[in-house]
Amino acid sequence: MTDHQSLTPTLTTVLDDACCKANEYQRAGLLEAAETVYRAVLQAEPRHPVANYQLGLLVLELQSGEMALPYLLQALEARPETASYWLAYLKALISAGQLDIAREVLVLGQGHGLEGEAVDCLAEGLNLPPDKPVPKSLPAKPGTRKKSRPSATDEEKLISLFDLGRYSEGVILARAMTERFPQHGFGWKLLGALLRSQGDNAAALAPMQKSTRLAP
Repeated sequence: MTDHQSLTPTLTTVLDDACCKANEYQRAGLLEAAETVYRAVLQAEPRHPVANYQLGLLVLELQSGEMALPYLLQALEARPETASYWLAYLKALISAGQLDIAREVLVLGQGHGLEGEAVDCLAEGLNLPPDKPVPKSLPAKPGTRKKSRPSATDEEKLISLFDLGRYSEGVILARAMTERFPQHGFGWKLLGALLRSQGDNAAALAPMQKSTRLAP
């Protein structure tokens, strides 16, 4: 599977320059021309983060949040250190009415260092406390024992996404579950199955092996 980092310098430069040109079209209001260029870049390199991000923003603006999700998720998976990619994906989830998933993604993003005024506004809108730091694994509530496994509702939600073929959304939730409950095999098992269903057998191997160790 092609990786943007592994492309030849010449091809990388050509694709990056094309994205810059498409962005000029976008700023000038030539949205159809911009979309055509972004799609051409993605045809050459489906994982190109900038093309996925910018096309996702276009689709979010012109069509729907749900249709923008695959592009924005691909950009986020390629560059998880980029705050704007997290924010765009969260906005698309909210636009699509997928608020439960948006809450999970926001917590996951905060655990990876996502912060700022825009994040606080999203947290407030999603009924999450903006002033409460959230680490990579969620802490137990004061005075209570930390849960060792996800709730039945969380497990059913993840299974439902898998059954509906909504693999990209499922991967996000499964990753969040493995971070919250790293010693529980269910999340690792579903993460592996979801990645395999996306055709990424190499990435699926490690979580499947871990689920086997935790729940032989």
